[in-house]
Amino acid sequence: MAFSFFPLQDLWDLYRQREPFQALIERDLRVRWRGTIGAVFWAFSRPVFMTAVLSLVFGEYLKLQEDREIPYALLVLAGWIPWQLFQSTVTEIASSYEFSRSVLKRVSLPSLAVPISATIVNWPDALAGCILLLGGLAWYQKGLSLGIFLTFFPLLAAWLLGIGVGLFLGSLSQRFKDFRFLLPFLMQALFYLSPVGYSSHSVSRAYQDFLEFNPLSGILSWMRSVIFLELEKPPSLLPVLLFILGIYLMGAWLHHRLRPGILDEL
Repeated sequence: MAFSFFPLQDLWDLYRQREPFQALIERDLRVRWRGTIGAVFWAFSRPVFMTAVLSLVFGEYLKLQEDREIPYALLVLAGWIPWQLFQSTVTEIASSYEFSRSVLKRVSLPSLAVPISATIVNWPDALAGCILLLGGLAWYQKGLSLGIFLTFFPLLAAWLLGIGVGLFLGSLSQRFKDFRFLLPFLMQALFYLSPVGYSSHSVSRAYQDFLEFNPLSGILSWMRSVIFLELEKPPSLLPVLLFILGIYLMGAWLHHRLRPGILDEL
């Protein structure tokens, strides 16, 4: 089966050659998790540390903590989990070709196999964050609701957005070497332009209007709304999902165009 629309063709190739794709995923998971206690410790300690820092900076110092029923640490943690998944997905894709250089020289793989397989290792980190979130809800006696099981969907949205952004920025950084030095600054700027350490409802109306142009803002609000239900207003999801689709198509197109040159330089 062949598709004239290249994003569908790339996904079909990924499915058709799923065995080497699965082997790449298993390799990446082994490299990340096998025989190490430090990775497990880091998976749990990093969200705790960042939640404490962001709560102190935005809640205590900048006074963005609202007088609401949501404990501020839980609000921050609920924002950090999808952000971490997004940010890690982008950075893993950007470095995936260098990490898989030896494999690509010996084996012909589907176009998306290397970048997407590199992002799967980030899901255990997201799971660790969700476990901590469940513990925090129990600690603050907030109780559990069915909404906690819906967190998969905003996390999936963050992952897909990360794939689109990662394919776009990663292709540029692999093809044009100077661009890779710009990537950390872009991610840092996006972090401060996204309501990770604070709720979008705690800032001025003018800044809320600005945040509406950031799809990550919608994803973070979505994550918080499914956890805290009536305490957090859910965002309008259609613009967010359309933006994610547009970013993915843009990233897939650029990756499709630049991949031959990237492979030639390996």
